[in-house]
Amino acid sequence: MCSRDAHPRPFDPSAVVLYGRYPVRGKTKTRLAASLGEEGTLQLYRSFLADTAAKLGAVECEGHVAVLAYDGASVAVPADPLGRNPFDRFTVMAQEGADFGARLSSSMRRVLEMGFRRVVLVGADSPEMERTDLEDALELLRTKDVVFGPADDGGYYLVGMSRFSDAIFTGINWSTPTVLQESLDAAARAGLGAGLVARRADVDLQADLEALARRRRAGLLPNGPCSATDAWIRKWWPQLGPLRSPGGGRLPASGEGEKGGVASPACGGVPGKAGGGGLQPGSVDHRGEGEKGGVASPACGGVPGKAGGGGLQPCSVDHRGEGEKGGVASPACGGVPQASPAGRGYEADALSSTVAIIPVWNEEVGIGPTLDDLPKGIVPIVVDNGSTDRTVEIAKSKGAHVIHEKEHGYGVVLAAGIRAIPRIAPEARYVTFVDGDHADHTEEIPGMLAPVAEGLCDMVIGSRVAGKREPGALPAQSRFAIWYARLLLWRLYRIRCTDIGPLRVLPLGLLRMLDMKDRSWGWTVEMQAKAARLNLRVVEVPTRYRKRPGHSKISGAFKTAVKAGWKILVTVIKWRFAKFPAS
Repeated sequence: MCSRDAHPRPFDPSAVVLYGRYPVRGKTKTRLAASLGEEGTLQLYRSFLADTAAKLGAVECEGHVAVLAYDGASVAVPADPLGRNPFDRFTVMAQEGADFGARLSSSMRRVLEMGFRRVVLVGADSPEMERTDLEDALELLRTKDVVFGPADDGGYYLVGMSRFSDAIFTGINWSTPTVLQESLDAAARAGLGAGLVARRADVDLQADLEALARRRRAGLLPNGPCSATDAWIRKWWPQLGPLRSPGGGRLPASGEGEKGGVASPACGGVPGKAGGGGLQPGSVDHRGEGEKGGVASPACGGVPGKAGGGGLQPCSVDHRGEGEKGGVASPACGGVPQASPAGRGYEADALSSTVAIIPVWNEEVGIGPTLDDLPKGIVPIVVDNGSTDRTVEIAKSKGAHVIHEKEHGYGVVLAAGIRAIPRIAPEARYVTFVDGDHADHTEEIPGMLAPVAEGLCDMVIGSRVAGKREPGALPAQSRFAIWYARLLLWRLYRIRCTDIGPLRVLPLGLLRMLDMKDRSWGWTVEMQAKAARLNLRVVEVPTRYRKRPGHSKISGAFKTAVKAGWKILVTVIKWRFAKFPAS
């Protein structure tokens, strides 16, 4: 029985499988070896295996057997950095199959054939995965045929099945940002009911490891203990040179105030010492008492830090509904984190890995200043929706990539921009959406990107309502539409938000997973509704907002505003009940 309550269930044996490689020098995490060296990489992977194995072994379920599948015939697994044998409780199997998909399929099939009715297979590249992720996956498999644990890079760190099908492992373009979406599509074609558990960070590249080290060394432990990984960081990281950071400084020890603002806060982070908005560990848990599987928004409830920083102080308000287990935590009062580039740490290449999608239609007055204010490094993709003025000419003169979409519709235009990303910016990891009328303050994007790049939250949305805005920037009909959308999102999804505006930042892999469908003005609220269903960690930050030059395409015309409001209503209701892969 694999239940969290006291009610007995029929005997229902389940298994968890750690899917990894035998730790051999030069054969594991090869993309990190150039910077870590073979010995450092080997010890890192042993640490990942040990922490993952510990969490699998901690799952307390009657009839549960943990199985380790790894690449190699020997069962003599070396001890982890703490001197433990992490696999002494595991039945050991060797991987079989000609390629990655075939090996995954073979491992899943063989364990199911051993008599287990629910099998969850996890990789060793997500050391911050929680034990509850495994328990949630096993629980979902009581009603679903397949379950995935989304990873930041567009793949997945966990896959589980209660009914075997080779379909989800066949014809997948492995090691690409579309792995999860292709797998979900394959499951749908095969008639398999799919579910998702919490999203986690994979560690494949140097930037991934740096973000992990920042979180662990700064004392930000939203995903529980990782003792072997923490031991590796303490031993090896000082030997690897200074961590790349905006200030170029060293990584601070746990509990030490940062001067360069390397780490963005998790819940309860408080400002570091003078100069910068660095953080010290906090003590506030914004998840509800007794919450098991929900994800807490890392900056939820933070209030603006003191001068110089943009850091956060703990807030005592739980902005989600009482008893809510996994809603999107979007602070709706004064306790929201201040979005400011100053003092926010993020990977040095985060901005250059970000694409800005900018829809335009006769915006010759606003597009130039919009592009001028866009932070250096961000790749601008301007999507023209049939402008008859000098919008396109000005955008090209500013160095923007311009593409054209003839069909009118806000969602249609954004979809065209998203489709162009692989061609224009194939290395992009993050995406932001900005209107081309110069109403948004695009210079605030780095402060919004910081917690996403750090892996502390899944999406950041700029709130015009919570921020400072010029008189007349949001006319009455717009304010009413926002209020009504907020009410619907609370009533139907139990999430609190203050705005549904366009300015937002999220990972590109997550955007693909959301599989946006709306072709008009319901696009932004569709994203927030789907985020609620997927239990994503969503944070709102107050952003400044200008009164746009000329007349708004929506709020400037009452009839159009009414149509947009109706579309928002329909979209919110639709995605509350429509079939969507959500847990």
